[in-house]
Formats: sequence, C-alpha cells, structure tokens
Amino acid sequence: MTAHPSFRLNVLLLTCMVIFFLCFINTYQCSAEQLLSLEQAIEIALEEGYEMKSLRLQLIQAEENRLAAKYRFRTNADMIFNTPSWSERVSSVQVPDGLPVYNSLGTLRYRGQLNINQPLPTDGRISLRSELYQSKESNYLANKDEKLKRNDFLTSLRIYVSQPLFTYNRLKTELEKAELDYENTSLATKRIRLNVIYNVTNSFFSLYQQTRVCEITSETLEREENAY
Repeated sequence: MTAHPSFRLNVLLLTCMVIFFLCFINTYQCSAEQLLSLEQAIEIALEEGYEMKSLRLQLIQAEENRLAAKYRFRTNADMIFNTPSWSERVSSVQVPDGLPVYNSLGTLRYRGQLNINQPLPTDGRISLRSELYQSKESNYLANKDEKLKRNDFLTSLRIYVSQPLFTYNRLKTELEKAELDYENTSLATKRIRLNVIYNVTNSFFSLYQQTRVCEITSETLEREENAY
C-alpha cells in the first residue's frame, strides 16, 4: 500500500516541529545554566539568603533603638497654640421712661506656650516654660453711643526642675539595654556570616569532589572497556 502524499507531508511537518521544540528546550536550558565560582556563590548566599536578610533588618532595628535611646538625652522643645477664642455678650440697660437699650461686650483671646526641656543624666529634667497671653475686649454702650476698647498683653517665664527619687535611672538603663542589644545583634550577624561562608565553601568543594570522582570513574570504565 502506498501512503497518500498529503499524509507524508503532515508527518514531515510534525517531525520538523518536534525537532524544533527539542532544540529550543535544549537551548533554553543551556542559557539558563550559569557556572559560578566559589566567590560568586558566597556572595549570592550572603546577599540573597533569608537568614542574612533577616539579620540585617534586626541590625538596622537595633541601631535605630540605640540612636533613639541616645537622643532622649538631648534638649527638646514643644509648642502649644490655642486657637483664637471670641465671645460676645449682650446685656440690657433700663432707661427711665423709655425702652431698654443693649450694651455688647466682646472678648478676643490668644494664647501660646513654649516648653524647652533638658533631660538630666540622673533621669531628671529641667524645663523652661514661656507663656504669652493676649486679650482684646470691646464694650459698646448703647445709652451713650460710645465704644470702649482695651488690649492686654501678658507674658510669663517659669523654670521647673523634676527629679525622680527612690527609683532606677530609666534613661541610663534604656541606653545600656539598647547598646547591649545592638552588640548582641552585631555579633550574631558576624557569626551567621561565617557559618554561611563555611557551609557554602563546604558544599562547593563537596560538589567539586563528587564531580571529579564521577570523571575518574568514567575514565576508569572507559579504560576497562578498551582493555576488555
């Protein structure tokens, strides 16, 4: 029986497609493979390893906590502003043989406060407090058709000293704890780094050893076959 020409053409096309697909897979696998030296393998393990990434974040956190504990000894300030407060009150005044008239009293007030604090090494604090106060008042007298005004501006300056007694030094203790945490995390990072380098190096040379054993075994087998 002779095969139909169209059937032979389909088989030929299918064979060509299979060969092309296999060539593409082999080319992709060859391009995806990458030969690494020992130094490159160690660098990838140190940069991309989960344990090293976690330790780096812990080291950053410990450093931030240490800086925060140090900054608590620095001078700090805070400012408070009260929004303008306006009030108006109306009062009636009786007029003999007439209708009552109404006087209005308006008050506008501003207030601001500045606190400068200096922590002490003994866990105490010295605070300097400055306060500004301004009040504007106006009074309209309807019976006299007259408007009275007054503007008051007051300032005050105070110094406060506070010192806890019969208790531990909170600022100093928190700083020492932050320093110890940072040192502990730094030592742990160095130890884990050395462990990663050792493990990668050990695995690298173990793989190299097994590769050489495989090559030697293959050469021995080839010689034995030739001798046979």
